Amino acid sequence: MSTELKETLDGVAAGIEEFKASQELKLTEMQAKLFEQEKRANRPNRGDGSPDFKAVDDVPGAIVLTKDTMRSREAIAERLSVRSTGNNEGPTPKLGEFLRAASGGNAPDHVKALVVGTDSLGGYTVPDVLMPGILAALSPASSLLTAGASLVLVDQGAGKSFTVAGIQTIPTAAWRLENGPIAESDPAFRAIEVTPRSLSFQFKVSRELMQDSPGLEQALNVAIAQAFAKELDRAGLRGSGTSPEIRGLLNTAGVNAVSSGVNGAVLTNYTKFINAARQIKSADAPAPTAAIMSPREDETVALFSDSTGQPLRRPEAIAGWQFGTSSQIPTNLTVGTSTDASEIYVGDFTRFAFYMRENVSIQVARELYAGTGQIAFICHARVDVAALHPQAFTVITGVRG
Repeated sequence: MSTELKETLDGVAAGIEEFKASQELKLTEMQAKLFEQEKRANRPNRGDGSPDFKAVDDVPGAIVLTKDTMRSREAIAERLSVRSTGNNEGPTPKLGEFLRAASGGNAPDHVKALVVGTDSLGGYTVPDVLMPGILAALSPASSLLTAGASLVLVDQGAGKSFTVAGIQTIPTAAWRLENGPIAESDPAFRAIEVTPRSLSFQFKVSRELMQDSPGLEQALNVAIAQAFAKELDRAGLRGSGTSPEIRGLLNTAGVNAVSSGVNGAVLTNYTKFINAARQIKSADAPAPTAAIMSPREDETVALFSDSTGQPLRRPEAIAGWQFGTSSQIPTNLTVGTSTDASEIYVGDFTRFAFYMRENVSIQVARELYAGTGQIAFICHARVDVAALHPQAFTVITGVRG
């Protein structure tokens, strides 16, 4: 074969390879675009026809409530496509009125119409129009939601359990020769099985207070939200994962850890926070934005001082972090010979999500306290949590008081 012919054939072959590569790239881009359009089409809209922001998962019918959304009842109502200002049948109903109707008390007709279902079948589902008030009260009561965790409301179409995609490791890119093989990398993604589990509590109200109190609405929203938030924080941070309890960050594989020593140690400066951030950054995970600790550690950090007694300024590396507290983090853990240890959770909590079955349900127990003239209400929700990128979190252990 002549040199000219060989060069011509090589040129044709190179041109074909270049054409194939360009077409494969176009096909990949087109498939990605169609996939994204399909996902957006399946997500709820904001109400004006514009596509919703990207969800933290691909669960069909899921409504994602972020930290910013949950700051106000009105924003939540918009996300749920609920009219919070009223309807054609009467003014916006209140939770107190709904509970009065559910318990057989006096309530406007348009509120009684919201009491759907039979209590013996598991309670009355709280209507969409009442959920924004409960959820708006839930956010400030939860350290995880305040730190940036999302609340994903999942409908029944997703099944009893479902799978969402999480990040396992960051793929390793490698240079390659022309026509050379593509280097293999560790799995980048992992399947996270989400199984919402039942969370319940009960409270009681006197018949007189139920019928007569004008301030019952806010009190009920706060009481129900804080009861849920308290346990959601505890289980979200420290849940064992042993049924029926959900698995929290502490027991999630892949979460980083920073030890305070064999027997623990008292915090005197911000060193452990910097150590925790380094663990996260070394794993190529998103930089941390918040730390959650017990009220005792929050006080300790607030009282950091230098040798002259002046307040100790935060290092620039963590100056923008949000420091939050949770009473659900214990301060009596045993570490070595110490029995007064605690934990601090550091990370980018936007990579953490609660999955809640829509909606909260309330069961009326009229006879439970009938002898004292009280009505009991039993609240149910089904919830699970997922760390979408475990390496984005670090637990500082053995923190003594």
